[in-house]
Amino acid sequence: MTGPGPRRHCGRTPGDKDCLLSELALTRSETALLQIARRFFQSFAAPGSQGWVAAMAEAEARFGQDAGPRLAARTLAALQAVGGARRSPLMFNAPDCPGCSAIATEEERRLMLSLVALRRGDVGRARIEILMLCEGHRTDAVLAAFQALARVLA
Repeated sequence: MTGPGPRRHCGRTPGDKDCLLSELALTRSETALLQIARRFFQSFAAPGSQGWVAAMAEAEARFGQDAGPRLAARTLAALQAVGGARRSPLMFNAPDCPGCSAIATEEERRLMLSLVALRRGDVGRARIEILMLCEGHRTDAVLAAFQALARVLA
């Protein structure tokens, strides 16, 4: 990640379980959703960053005054469901670093692939990704939260 000042590439490269964001072939809406999720993750990891404020602002800027807040609320609910299910910390990349944000962690990849699958009507594939994302715990609650998010994103 870069420090204060002009945005510079941090030099980060994908780890063994990471992938380039471009490899996921996400739509613009899905990519925007990941950035919003990353801002919420940032808020969880460093509450003083007030990343949730940036998440709300970005959701409204990308999806409008009506859909943006609904999407942000559903995103937050989905992420809280994941957080309640997982036993280990969820790894995420910094939303404001060009180098980091071009890479998806394993958890980010599974989150996004589950949403992509739900948007395509492939609940079975979404369940597999959610099972891995949640380390086998409380997947039904997470699936329900992701389905609600996918409906708003549609």
